[in-house]
Amino acid sequence: MAFGRWGLGFGAAAVLLAVATPATAQEARQRWEQLCQIRKDKLDLILPEAMRENRIDMWIVASREGHDDPNAMLLGGGYVGDIGYYVFTDRGEGRIERAAFGIGGAAFDQCPLYDLRKSPADLKAFIAERNPTRIGVNIASEIGTADGLSYSLHQKLVETLGPELAQRLVPAEKLVSDFRSRHAASEIAAFARAGEFSRTIAERALSNEVITPGKTTTGEVAWWMMEELHK
Repeated sequence: MAFGRWGLGFGAAAVLLAVATPATAQEARQRWEQLCQIRKDKLDLILPEAMRENRIDMWIVASREGHDDPNAMLLGGGYVGDIGYYVFTDRGEGRIERAAFGIGGAAFDQCPLYDLRKSPADLKAFIAERNPTRIGVNIASEIGTADGLSYSLHQKLVETLGPELAQRLVPAEKLVSDFRSRHAASEIAAFARAGEFSRTIAERALSNEVITPGKTTTGEVAWWMMEELHK
């Protein structure tokens, strides 16, 4: 049974690699560019329909140093000092306006996703100017990846917005679920490549290349698979 548990972990890791193939000198940049394209496609193609179907005018994803929202990497990652916000506003146009507050870093800059870069101190004025009716935040009763807003971050957000804007906050659980579960073509292609790599490793792991009958343990096979993932 230990092998089964490791196998599931291996499959998930392979998908998260986005382009899970053995690395070469040029591969790191190729992987980064593919991940960047997936992020762009998700925000350009998936987010507008997810927000509109769930009647969310603005989606705020809050993070702080040492406590990233589960969706932060998909939204561009980046370095957050005290508090940072990814803010998405439906202004009635084809795409969703994207603003980052207090988020930066070299990797974040190398995959430009956001129309505006601002200080967290500007958040209230920014929201008031756009005047959304329903502001989605990551509070959820059932889906863990949609429940990233901690109690203290929620308190800070309510304090920052003030009572009139804070009363417009609504759970974004279904929005997050739709955004994560719907895939752009670039994402599907990455899954396919990762799946093929997973199949190749599994076939090798269950062959005489790795297994000596009567001697090799399931733990040794599992560690061999993990080593292959990190090559």
